[in-house]
Amino acid sequence: NNNNNNNNNNSDTNNILKSSSTPSSTASSLPTPSTASMPPTTTTTTTCAFSEPLSFLELRTLLEGIRHDADRYKRYGNKTFVVPSKMHRQQCNLGFNIVKSKNWKTKRKGGDSGKVEKYEYVMTCKMTGANDEDGVICCKLSSAIIEPFMGVAPGDMRKLHRADKDKSNKVVTEGGHQILSELRVLAPCHMKLLYPVEQFQDVPKQIDGDLPVLLFCSRGNSV
Repeated sequence: NNNNNNNNNNSDTNNILKSSSTPSSTASSLPTPSTASMPPTTTTTTTCAFSEPLSFLELRTLLEGIRHDADRYKRYGNKTFVVPSKMHRQQCNLGFNIVKSKNWKTKRKGGDSGKVEKYEYVMTCKMTGANDEDGVICCKLSSAIIEPFMGVAPGDMRKLHRADKDKSNKVVTEGGHQILSELRVLAPCHMKLLYPVEQFQDVPKQIDGDLPVLLFCSRGNSV
């Protein structure tokens, strides 16, 4: 199970930050953030996106339909959904962790140029549409979105936490404030199904629960 894997290799980072957002998160709630300037998010996705953006309600309807049908689920396995969305107003904290990347060995053996990051950041959030009444979808933020706000790679954050826990806690808390502030603004969001079809049996039964069903890959300019 993917959620259990997130906790196996991270005992020395589990106390960086805590939230009650997800069962696998470990450390203190983030307070409501103050307004601050946000660093630009430059993450891009290379997978095929729909030609027309979906509304948030359309995406919810689609997810409700395919989560019980493996054949339909498979059809959307490589799709990137472009959906105007924002963080739900009732969320004031994020589940946070640092985990070992599942494909870092594959990338290293594949001869990827440059350093291959062994670890990745994990955060979860509940997204909604233009109106909070549109309902919510639980998403996992990609590490590439999180890292610019932290200002340090996940592996280096682990080292910092071992060397100076107070400093690492401060960096994570400040970065978390900025993420919370930015995600509360409506913007086009690029999302993919989190679970591959081979793990269809592990897809959470609720799309608005505490377990993520989508990977939040990148984010465009505010709308």
